[in-house]
Amino acid sequence: MAISKNRGKLLRSSLYTFGCIRSPTDDPEGPNEHQDSGYSRIVYCNQPHLHRNKPLKYSLNHISTTNMVFPLAIVVGLSMAKEGIEDWRRFLQDRKVNLRKIRTREENGEFSDKPWLKIQVGDVVKVEKDQFFPADLFFLSSSYEDGICYVETMNLDGETNLKVKRALEKLTTGSILSIPVKSS
Repeated sequence: MAISKNRGKLLRSSLYTFGCIRSPTDDPEGPNEHQDSGYSRIVYCNQPHLHRNKPLKYSLNHISTTNMVFPLAIVVGLSMAKEGIEDWRRFLQDRKVNLRKIRTREENGEFSDKPWLKIQVGDVVKVEKDQFFPADLFFLSSSYEDGICYVETMNLDGETNLKVKRALEKLTTGSILSIPVKSS
């Protein structure tokens, strides 16, 4: 009894119709070789020639798709501008870091200032206390007797860590000036 009451209350929507589920007798091309007891009517949804007589847009659709393009373009444009500004700030920050000076050993054995950008593989770099240094250095020697260096690292999220670096045992007793310099 309750099922028949619910069937009477269902309204057919003109916005969402099930026109793709046609009976096999509605096929304008005639009977099909698939018309048996296991045949599915959903197959007709994939045949566009059966839907050409329908209107191209919904008649009760009050939202125009062309009116949605402008707000979408604004949102995408603003997010692109925000990403561009953030990239520009990162570029300026990287440039500032790469132009920092560090002392490198020359061929004559003396140390001179060189920007981080110009450091190459094989350069001997002298880092003093409380001084920034480039990330990828091999720790050769320290002024402390035990050859220890404390390095404060910072992650991208701002978290800082204090790490202990140890020099090679053979180089802790010797002088850094005895290390051969690469020839260019």
